[in-house]
Amino acid sequence: MAYRFLLSSFEALSNEQLYAILKLRSEIFVVEQNIIYLDPDGYDVQCLHAMMFSATQLIGCARIVGVALDADELASEALRNR
Repeated sequence: MAYRFLLSSFEALSNEQLYAILKLRSEIFVVEQNIIYLDPDGYDVQCLHAMMFSATQLIGCARIVGVALDADELASEALRNR
């Protein structure tokens, strides 16, 4: 099974990607772990977003806080270090 990874700034996320991220986080934290809190907490705007896909389905995501580089620079760096 092939996985696809994507790194994106908040501004570059599509509506579909943002919805999938928020849905997955709600499924994990609110439903599975019963952690009741407001997930859209304002931090998403200043984070980079790492996403892992299996085919077209989002199966993992993470917010990367405090990164000074933009997503294009990080993606280019990651490809150079393969």
